Amino acid sequence: MLATMSEIDPRVDAPPVSWNDVGLNELPTGTVTLLLADVEGSTRLWDTQPEEMTAAVARLDRTVCDIIAAHDGVRPVEQGEGDSFVAAFARASDAVACALELQRAPLAPIRLRIGVHTGEVQLRDEANYVGPTINRTARLRDLAHVDRPCCRARPKRWSSISCEMVTF
Repeated sequence: MLATMSEIDPRVDAPPVSWNDVGLNELPTGTVTLLLADVEGSTRLWDTQPEEMTAAVARLDRTVCDIIAAHDGVRPVEQGEGDSFVAAFARASDAVACALELQRAPLAPIRLRIGVHTGEVQLRDEANYVGPTINRTARLRDLAHVDRPCCRARPKRWSSISCEMVTF
């Protein structure tokens, strides 16, 4: 059983997230754009600013949920580890817009590293992805800088977006 942040620290009043409340019925399949993000330096932040991080993580959870939903994305229920998260989008432009909005969100002291990649996805089960597309997205996230999402895409029109283009 997992504890919510409000159970860990009663000063944080954040209701638990129910993916049914944000419209998660099933994950998109076929060609999908994935967004993977994690908090840069989270261990150091937890060690040096535990009270600020408690509030910041609750704020991050609400912000991520709102921004992903605003860009027609969905989140796999159990995917991601530690302070990372995954979102899936039917349209690449929605994923990139979501990544840029997340980068600009007032989340201090949290700063996000974000990778975005489009490809054919495979489902591990009804609520999680597996395979090369999610693996490549994770590699891009690891290469990303906190001030700029890292994207891999073929369309030339993406070059006008503030993303670093990386190829494998």
